[in-house]
Amino acid sequence: MQLNHLNLIVSDLAEACDFFCRYFDFAVLATKGSSLAVLQGQAQFSLVLSQKNELPQYPAGFHVGFILESTAAVDQCFARLQAEYAATIQQPHPMRGSYGFYVEAPSAMLIEVSTLL
Repeated sequence: MQLNHLNLIVSDLAEACDFFCRYFDFAVLATKGSSLAVLQGQAQFSLVLSQKNELPQYPAGFHVGFILESTAAVDQCFARLQAEYAATIQQPHPMRGSYGFYVEAPSAMLIEVSTLL
């Protein structure tokens, strides 16, 4: 069984689409006005973004994770986000058998970027 898609609620659809396309190599497949966008990622994974006025209250620690192929790729992703994106971001570091960092994406969505060690 393979995870096919995930629907995340965002407060600014255009901003969230730009973030995931620019930094995580998604492409917009379809939109429904200014309320919904379907993004295509690697391995046929679809990320659906739904704009709502009120964001859900995710539990503490809730996040979306991306795995990269190497520590160098994690460092490159970090450097690009740090240079281009104004957000809460921490330095990459070893954590639970991986190497990575967390960044706060649009709509206060926590994103983990890591590679296995």
